[in-house]
Amino acid sequence: MEFIRHLQDQTVTEIPTSVTFECELSKANVKVVWQCGDTQISSTPKYDIQVDGTVHRLVVREVSGTDVTQYTALARGKTSTAKLIIQGESVTVLNFSYVDVAT
Repeated sequence: MEFIRHLQDQTVTEIPTSVTFECELSKANVKVVWQCGDTQISSTPKYDIQVDGTVHRLVVREVSGTDVTQYTALARGKTSTAKLIIQGESVTVLNFSYVDVAT
């Protein structure tokens, strides 16, 4: 069993959005374990894990800055890794109080 199509880095330019990591194996019915950084992940409202024959997908929903890391697909001792990148202008939100002083 080999990866015949590896994961690719994914770049988003606006958040929140969803992003899909996809890889393809040389054989069907192979279990893939997904990791976010060093943490194993499973299907949750945040992560959707999909399998279609030899194609395996991880959908990351509502991407935010905390999701910027490496994502890895592990299958029978083989790995494929890609990064999630958020690209764009930095936005700074300033909180301040406005007081209208009557003169």
